[in-house]
Amino acid sequence: MRRWALIVLLLSATAQVQAQAAKSALATLKFSLENGRGCEASIREIPSSAPEQQFAISCEGKPLLTYSTGDDLVDLSRDSSAGDRIVTRWEGGSHFRMAIFHVSATDRSTTAQKVFDETPAFAPDFLVAPDVVLVYRDKRFVGSEAIPSRTDVYQWKDGEYDLVKSWKWKDDMRYADRFCVLDVKTLSCPVTPLPLK
Repeated sequence: MRRWALIVLLLSATAQVQAQAAKSALATLKFSLENGRGCEASIREIPSSAPEQQFAISCEGKPLLTYSTGDDLVDLSRDSSAGDRIVTRWEGGSHFRMAIFHVSATDRSTTAQKVFDETPAFAPDFLVAPDVVLVYRDKRFVGSEAIPSRTDVYQWKDGEYDLVKSWKWKDDMRYADRFCVLDVKTLSCPVTPLPLK
């Protein structure tokens, strides 16, 4: 009888530890919207047979959005100190993930939506001025180093990201030169324009 009671206690304690682990946030970002509403973006690990991390946005205690991924969080930030976008970067086994979420408010309601979600082999760059995301694609090797051979430029405009340019890297283009696509003429950037998808 004591043995069964001990097993039940151990199972109960294990369930409580798992529930507590699910509640504790890996990262939390508190922010306020222009209308003064207090919001929070948080990431929690969901224990299961295939562990996932769950990203959630809530304002004034009201859940607005959840997003789950099997990738591991790298960082969580806002687009600026007064911005209304939340930028998340994740790392998987052979890829990176950048997911961006937009939080907007009116006098009556607050909403959150995913506005960008890409999983290239190379870490994308998020820039504020100009307000773009640079996504690097098409792996090639220079010696033993893997580098991309294409840059897609997504611009934030009217509440969404649009693919505005795509550039193929020439053989002399190096990863350290990846920002030259923002000013091709001045920097003599070794790229050629590609048709948009």
